[in-house]
Amino acid sequence: MKNLIKEIIKKINFKVMCFLTNKDYINNINSFMSSNFVRMKFYRFLNLYSLKTKERQHVDYYIIPKISDYILEKTINNDIDKIKKEVIVLIGFRRYVAHYIPYYLNNQLYVIDPTLNKLPCDNQKLFWYKDYFENVYGKFKSKKIKLISFIGVYGWGIDDEKSLGNILNLFYEIMDESTLLLFCHNINDHNPLNIYNSDKKYFNKFVEIKIFDINNKVNSNCMLFQKRI
Repeated sequence: MKNLIKEIIKKINFKVMCFLTNKDYINNINSFMSSNFVRMKFYRFLNLYSLKTKERQHVDYYIIPKISDYILEKTINNDIDKIKKEVIVLIGFRRYVAHYIPYYLNNQLYVIDPTLNKLPCDNQKLFWYKDYFENVYGKFKSKKIKLISFIGVYGWGIDDEKSLGNILNLFYEIMDESTLLLFCHNINDHNPLNIYNSDKKYFNKFVEIKIFDINNKVNSNCMLFQKRI
C-alpha cells in the first residue's frame, strides 16, 4: 500500500512539473510563480524522493535556490527572447534532480538520465534524454547554456580519472564564458579520486567562482566553476 501511494504521488509530481514548464513566466518576472516562496512550496512537494543527508539538504535548500536567484538576476538585465533560449542541463537520476525543475521555469530544461523507464513528458521547455551525457553532448554545442548541474554523478558511475576527465572535457567544449558548472559529490564515501582533499587538478580547465558562500559552514563539497578562457 505504501509503495502504491508513492507511485501515485510520483505521477502527480511529474504532471505538475509538465504543467509548470509548459507555461511562460518570463514576461512577468516578478509574478506569483516566480517568487521564491512559491517555488519552495512546489519544491517541497516534489522533494519526496530527495536524499535526506545533511549535505544533500544543504545543496537542495541553500545552493540551488542561490544559483536560481543568481540566474534570475541575470535574466532581469537581459533580453527576454535570449533568456527563453538559455538552457539548464540537469545530469543525474531523475528522482534526485527532477525537483530542481521549478527553480528554472524561465529557461529551457534538459534532464539527462540513462535509467529512465519512460519519458515523463516533453514540451516547449522541458526535455528528457534517456542516455548518457557523453552520447548527447553534441546536441548542446549550438545552445546557450546557463548551468550544467552535475550533482551526485561522480562516484556513482564516473569513478576513475579517465571517465571524469572525459566528461569534464565535454562540459568545457559546450560551455561559454558565462556558463556555470555546479559539481557536487559525496564526501566520506563514493569519492574514488579523493577530490575533496586534492588540489583540484582535475579542474585545471575551469575557474572556481564565489558568487556566494557555497558551503556556508557545511561540509557539502560543492564547487561552482566557469570556463577558463
